[in-house]
Amino acid sequence: MLQCCCRHDARGEEQAEVQDAELPYKTWSRAQCSEQSEPMLEGIVTQPATPEMMAHRVLGWRSRAVVERPDCQSIVSDLTDKQIKQLQEEREQLFQNVREHLKSDGRLDAVMTPESVSSLTNPDGDWSELVREMLKNVETVNALGGPRFRVVWWATLLKERRLPRYPSDWPLILDAETLLKTWLEEMDNHGKIDGRLPSMIFLSHRWERPNLDVSLAHPDTECNQKALALAEYGREGTCPIFKFKFDSYFWVDYSGVDQYDVYQKVLGICK
Repeated sequence: MLQCCCRHDARGEEQAEVQDAELPYKTWSRAQCSEQSEPMLEGIVTQPATPEMMAHRVLGWRSRAVVERPDCQSIVSDLTDKQIKQLQEEREQLFQNVREHLKSDGRLDAVMTPESVSSLTNPDGDWSELVREMLKNVETVNALGGPRFRVVWWATLLKERRLPRYPSDWPLILDAETLLKTWLEEMDNHGKIDGRLPSMIFLSHRWERPNLDVSLAHPDTECNQKALALAEYGREGTCPIFKFKFDSYFWVDYSGVDQYDVYQKVLGICK
């Protein structure tokens, strides 16, 4: 099926995009669409853009790192006795894996050493090796078990003006491992993309609207102060140590841990 939708290009000119399920996007200006509407668009069924399509427009090349569509997007709170026993065993194993990982040699300086900091303060410094080290660390964390490392891009927060919730907002959430692999494919010789370097940031916070009803519980204020603050921080992309900009990706429990499936939520909390 073909889908037709509109957007604006960099010059503000309205564009119409027509997509076939098996073909890449084809784009014409609105004038061109009007001129060719009879022979080219006859019989096309117009539909509103799907969440996946909207996310692709915001994320660009990062859309290749969007998390996989969750199997279940409904609230699952009741577990059988067998599931509870299995969860207890899996939780204990995950706890042990995490403890051993945190106690392992070189964990504190695995990403950054005083020597590397000194060399990387040079505006022409090569960050590509550090990006590869970041990927190794994310791969190690994913291998521990439990939920994968999921992050939200600052520009997504700027566009949405809210924190996305996993799993319902999955098209807005990125898999950190896939993201860094894609970064390595897209980066320049200094490890940068569009003049920025990747930065993974962990948000530790208190939920503003806690509730025993998971459908009502929310970590942000009603006016989304946290999401907007993170978006602005990411937009600036500055750092007090390094004098160039960073492309920020945030791990937030609301976006990185399943909020509907109690089994997966427990494992996410353990990790």
